[in-house]
Amino acid sequence: MNVLSGIRSIISSIIRKPLIFLVKLNRLPEDPVKELKLDTSKPILYVLKSPSNSNLTLLDQQCKEVGLPSPLNPLCPDWTGPGYLFIGRNSFITRLFPALNRRYQQRMQKLTEYVMKHPTTEVQLVPVSIFWGRQPGKENSLFRVLVSDVEDAGVIRKFFIIIFQRKHTFIRFSKPVDLKLIIKDKRSLEQNTRTLNRVLRVHFHRRRLTAMGPLVADRRQLINTLLSSESVVKAIKREAEAKKTSPQQARKIARRYAMEIAANQTNFMVRFLDKVLTWLWNKIYNGIKIYHSEKLREIADDAEIIYVPCHRSHMDYLLLGYTLYRQGLMAPHIAAGINLNFWPIGSILRGGGAFFIRRSFAGNKLYTAVFNEYLHTLYKRGLSVKFFPEGGRSRTGRLLNPKSGMVAMTMQSFIRGVKRPLVMIPVYIGYDRIMEGKEYLGEMHGKSKKSESVGQLLGVRKVLKRSYGKAYVNFGNPINLHQYIDTHHPKWESLRQKMNNTGKSINELKPTWFMPMVKDLAIQLMQNINDAVVVNSVNLVSTILLATERNAIDRKQLITQLDCYLKILREHPYSEEMILPEGDGESVAQEAESLGMLQSATHAMGNVTYVNQNEAVLLSYYRNNTLHLFIPSGLIASCFIHESVITEAQIIRQCKLLYPIFKSELFLHWDMNGFARQLRATLKTMAELGLIIQDKKSWQRADVQSQEFSRLNLLAETTQPMLERFVLMVPLLNQTEKPSRNQLENQSKLVAERLSILHKINAPEFFDKKLFATMLQSLRDQGLITGGQGKGLASTEALDKLFEVTHHMVRSTTQRAIKQALRAIKE
Repeated sequence: MNVLSGIRSIISSIIRKPLIFLVKLNRLPEDPVKELKLDTSKPILYVLKSPSNSNLTLLDQQCKEVGLPSPLNPLCPDWTGPGYLFIGRNSFITRLFPALNRRYQQRMQKLTEYVMKHPTTEVQLVPVSIFWGRQPGKENSLFRVLVSDVEDAGVIRKFFIIIFQRKHTFIRFSKPVDLKLIIKDKRSLEQNTRTLNRVLRVHFHRRRLTAMGPLVADRRQLINTLLSSESVVKAIKREAEAKKTSPQQARKIARRYAMEIAANQTNFMVRFLDKVLTWLWNKIYNGIKIYHSEKLREIADDAEIIYVPCHRSHMDYLLLGYTLYRQGLMAPHIAAGINLNFWPIGSILRGGGAFFIRRSFAGNKLYTAVFNEYLHTLYKRGLSVKFFPEGGRSRTGRLLNPKSGMVAMTMQSFIRGVKRPLVMIPVYIGYDRIMEGKEYLGEMHGKSKKSESVGQLLGVRKVLKRSYGKAYVNFGNPINLHQYIDTHHPKWESLRQKMNNTGKSINELKPTWFMPMVKDLAIQLMQNINDAVVVNSVNLVSTILLATERNAIDRKQLITQLDCYLKILREHPYSEEMILPEGDGESVAQEAESLGMLQSATHAMGNVTYVNQNEAVLLSYYRNNTLHLFIPSGLIASCFIHESVITEAQIIRQCKLLYPIFKSELFLHWDMNGFARQLRATLKTMAELGLIIQDKKSWQRADVQSQEFSRLNLLAETTQPMLERFVLMVPLLNQTEKPSRNQLENQSKLVAERLSILHKINAPEFFDKKLFATMLQSLRDQGLITGGQGKGLASTEALDKLFEVTHHMVRSTTQRAIKQALRAIKE
């Protein structure tokens, strides 16, 4: 160990205790040995960007916490120096006097020489980034200049940084650099050293960009740049001509739109929200579970991330941004509905990175141009963005049909050209219990949606008195836009050339392939969100209780049914990204009870578990979060409603006939062959559970007096509501002389409402007009219904055959009830 390293070791031991006492350090990843696959039996050399005793001390402390060798110890017997390396300073002084960095360059050269002489020794070169706070986007005050994180800060400035940023410090361990790919025998020592130095500098630059984001221009400057862009200038000119007003007046309108839209993200507000939300989450949730976040850090180093989450609650706006910030990533700019732009929430959200979007752009070409250019500016500057593809919160618990607007504008921006690749990350956000439950139920029963206001904000006090269990965030499979568009339209670059040559936008050129590709991408995003589903105890218990007549079940039967569902889901997982609850049916039931969802009635013949009336109406909401997981098993079970024995070929044929309807409504990811494979695998699992019995090429249901038959019946209930809607709608189509689309949807809704009242179907979504609209569109896409677009609708022979199959999979009581309701509406 040389003299300088010895001095650093002494300084580190002196400042260790006060530094550790003062600094609250967040480590990423939480377990670097496991996640980065570090081998502690082999030499590990840590690389830090700039010389810093405080950084070295914190690194040493973190290494001891996670079981890694200390950077202050010798690297290995052949290398007597310590196990750390500084790249060097990059300041004004070192640029004037390069010799000040010479000792760091000499150490890197010694490392390179050592690796070249000992090719069999595997040195794990681990870059470590330490961020003191999160650098603000705009430095417009002396205070911020003093306390913002600058890697090459001097002693005095570092003192201020430690004092003011000690609670906002991150340490990030990166994957070991593969020295075999960098250091080559055919190169000279100097060439290899320069290459290694360049690779490490690029690495640290990318890490800093990932955590901090790029410097953001002042909001006024950004808006002025926006209004001077070619597309907005053309839109202003068109607006002036169309409205017969002056260009100056049209420009004022465009500026007003830009001011309404643009975010005003500041480091102060992001940190303020971080503190407030930490308090809020601890108050209302029992924890936030985050899954597959490690992929984000890898992607963010080389690409710009666009987060595309499902939308279940107002909490989604805050929860995902908070999660990303806590994961050491830049806080995203968030597309928020204009309804949230009210005092004081609008200003707070805008300061946290929200930009506001109107519900509809229809007919307003100037607003469209301004918003499109603003979004392109965010992408072009390398900022991460988050938007909800559904456009609004789901009131039913299932994914809504995606709106293609933001997806189309993102694709347009990519084709126009951006600095870094664009990668879309689907995100599943879920909750044990949602706080808007009563509000959603009212809207489903016909009440008008309440506008967001200060009055609603004051009602938050009631929310804070309750506990809502856990919140879940799971990051799904990413979609690289370049790869996606290359696959779906390899000649897309000709469109970019045409745009550059003509000066026209995609909206003006209107390529025929563009919008179909956008719609396919939107569907793919929804499927990937479903792939990342997190199943919790409330989802499973709701699925079971909703299948019973009075939302009550014998407790032992509940446990057995939960074990049955867990086995089906675990044996053949829906996707690699999905998360299932740990433990058995008993532990799942206990967790649901701890959330206050379940009640228990003691009885001599066995305890009965039921749900109180306040929670009963929300069962369908929680069930729908995970309904897509039970489609194969639910359809198979429905095949046995009227049949005791059925061949495997018949089961596969019937389920495949119905699959397109279920796929379009629930965004299922299988193609037809994949679905058939899933059906066959599910049949075997159901046989292992004793629900069905194989007899050569046929399957027989369990004895009607057995518990297994009861479990099979409960499983069939998962798909019954969708089958019933189909069986209800087709006769309405046939008994009315070529009804219009709107007429058929309204009549279907009326009949479903009547059935819901007469048979006490405690699920408002059963008569949701949007679900009938989705089913109708699916049938039209398959060619099973003809007409539309101003013409009356008519069924086909194929639809009638499908109706016969489906009718045979619906319970007799439901068949009779639907016939009576149809007779009543006809009369």
